[in-house]
Amino acid sequence: MSHATPATDLRDIVPHPASHPPDPHAFKEPHVSVRTYLVIFAALMALLVVTVVAAFLPFGNFGIVIAISIATVKAVLVILYFMHVKYASPLVKIFVIAGFVWFFIALGLTFSDYLTRPWLPQSAGWQDNPIRADRYLPDPVPGEGRPGDRDQWLAP
Repeated sequence: MSHATPATDLRDIVPHPASHPPDPHAFKEPHVSVRTYLVIFAALMALLVVTVVAAFLPFGNFGIVIAISIATVKAVLVILYFMHVKYASPLVKIFVIAGFVWFFIALGLTFSDYLTRPWLPQSAGWQDNPIRADRYLPDPVPGEGRPGDRDQWLAP
């Protein structure tokens, strides 16, 4: 018969951490101080004041660009510090950057659409529609038609 000797020390059961190499894929998030959060919060409040002041200044067509620029800076601060992306793994950072790339692509397409709208031909509106004028179709919205249109449809 063999007798098993009981473990007399915890070191016999749990191997010492130094005996195993550290996991290269393990990620440890550093501790963020309260002071850092307060500084970022103060910066966000200052940018809020700048946004409100900028809304009342006459920047013309550049007002929207200034407002979006300030909002982007605020979003970056929130993402980096409050969402802990600054201390995240590289994979998380790649996905965050990819999200911003897609955001700026959508923003660029929106601005290009907005900037080219004055070049598009303007519609004459529903009242001057040649199909409606030729067939004497009733006015879909009462009160917007020509004065004679309604009387023509009400007559027996």
